[in-house]
Amino acid sequence: MNILTDDADRIAIQEYGEELFENEKYLEAIQAFQLVLDNFPTDFIARSGMADCLFKLELDGLAIKELEYLKAHNDDLSSMDLNNMIENYKFNIVDVLLSTGCFDAAIPILEKRINEEPKDHVSHGRLGFVYDHLGNHAAAYEKYTDVYNLFETSEDRSIVLPMRIEACKKLNDKKKVAALIAEAWELSKDGHNEPSLLYHLSADEYEKGDYQQSLEILNQARESEELDEEIDEADSIFVNDKYFGGLLALNIALNKKGEARTLCVKWLDKYDGHEAENMGKVNLSYQVDACIQSLKDPDLLNRLAQSVFLRTFAPSLEFAYKGLVARMLGDDENAYQAFVTYKQTLKDQVEERGENFEEAWDSMISGSPHVKDFVIPDPEPNLAIIVDGYIERYRK
Repeated sequence: MNILTDDADRIAIQEYGEELFENEKYLEAIQAFQLVLDNFPTDFIARSGMADCLFKLELDGLAIKELEYLKAHNDDLSSMDLNNMIENYKFNIVDVLLSTGCFDAAIPILEKRINEEPKDHVSHGRLGFVYDHLGNHAAAYEKYTDVYNLFETSEDRSIVLPMRIEACKKLNDKKKVAALIAEAWELSKDGHNEPSLLYHLSADEYEKGDYQQSLEILNQARESEELDEEIDEADSIFVNDKYFGGLLALNIALNKKGEARTLCVKWLDKYDGHEAENMGKVNLSYQVDACIQSLKDPDLLNRLAQSVFLRTFAPSLEFAYKGLVARMLGDDENAYQAFVTYKQTLKDQVEERGENFEEAWDSMISGSPHVKDFVIPDPEPNLAIIVDGYIERYRK
């Protein structure tokens, strides 16, 4: 056993353990805390630090034993304190679950928290976030509305209103979206201009055809966001996907095709050699594709088709885009071959996920049910219709 008799040494080792914990070196932190506990078994900081580490390592049973030891040897720690500590640790696990994509596992923890504390707006909001990512947008909207109703000030409500609008757009509830947008305008007039709220208002002006006003609000939203000081000025346009997507659409709408093309080139320069990071970036790539097709630029579309980015999240689209390139160039035979490969590759991917390809394809033909922002007009039929047309016309 290591003998520690000096309080200064004990405090130094405690602080070292806390530093290791902050750096996510949980096993090393346990060793540091254990060194203190070997000599001071009832030390509150070391024992609770040990529990922290064990919870982070998902060793809940061992962590709770550490807390129970604290309760048994600290007269000031009541049963209520112990229960609160355990629940707080479990709630912190929600962060871990969400960061690793384990959304289903977070639901019962959040529901329990809400049942015990119905006015805990953080739990309602997180549960809405979970439902959103699981595709249950109706449930997400209800949770965001719960948060909205729990807030008493216009300033707080302006923060959660964009989430309600986004959920309604995904539900294709145009009537409710219009009502919420009207509310957003009122909040904006009162000086509540959260960036996420302004993005919706910019999209609303774009939908109305007031492109210059839309651009002004879009830039206002961008300027009101806090940027990381380490971000290079040239990369600042990529920080917010809504901003970049809106900028692409507005340059097309304002007939600034040269600027639109420059933005697409910048996006390809930044992302085409990297794997797709998240759905936000994936969705933005569709906007880049729409912009390129509006520009009728086969070189840029071919570059997108061959990008590492595209191949990592949707390998079938490589062939779809190559087919569209050949179509732009009037090479119908190569377009047909690429479209056949695209449809077969997509079929394999869909069936590998255990889904029905015919249903998925019919859904693609009918188009997305979501209300979308900054849609770049396209006079052409959607991709699935073009593909079927080529296959029917050129099948041998």
